[in-house]
Amino acid sequence: MPKAIKKSDVANMKDIYALLQVSWQTIYKWRENLVSTHEGSLKRNFIHKAGCLFSLSPDQEEELANKAGLSLCESRFRADHFPRVQKIASNLNFAVHIKSLLKQYPGKQSNLYMAASMTDRMFRYIKSGQYLKKESILTLLIVMDLELPDIQIALKKAGFILSNSLLVDAIITWVLNNDARNLKGEERLWCVNNMLEALSLPLLIKEPKE
Repeated sequence: MPKAIKKSDVANMKDIYALLQVSWQTIYKWRENLVSTHEGSLKRNFIHKAGCLFSLSPDQEEELANKAGLSLCESRFRADHFPRVQKIASNLNFAVHIKSLLKQYPGKQSNLYMAASMTDRMFRYIKSGQYLKKESILTLLIVMDLELPDIQIALKKAGFILSNSLLVDAIITWVLNNDARNLKGEERLWCVNNMLEALSLPLLIKEPKE
């Protein structure tokens, strides 16, 4: 594991990027696309490395990840140099958890994924942990009528979180706690989506074509 960074080790930000094994172009791309959780496993691996270089505690690393809408809770085994292993572990953790939640769901699973505007294939991919995209998982969890704390737990199993540092996440959290609180299933999802659309923010799902 890398030692904590010293002042004598660096002269400028290029040295920092080199130690973190990341280019400034990648950092710029992430900064310009704050909402995106694409390349989540690479970002989590980057945060692990930053934690080592700057002597961050596990809680500080988690806080840093949360600001990007990510979570390290399910990858605390420190797979710093093994992002693929980290990704597989997260997939398995989520797959076990979502199957447990689905067993408690009272309705038909076919109605569930249709209400979430996803295909049977995508639903099967999510259940098996093969397709862990934050927006798709969140859409499914909202339609399942889970309480916000339970949604956060499920998201963390997949390496994500609803973050107060991201405007879209903060709006979704607010709507689930207020406007959509007494709604169920598909209505709950569309309440969230309509608020995002009203604020010209990225939608969870697209409006169905007429």
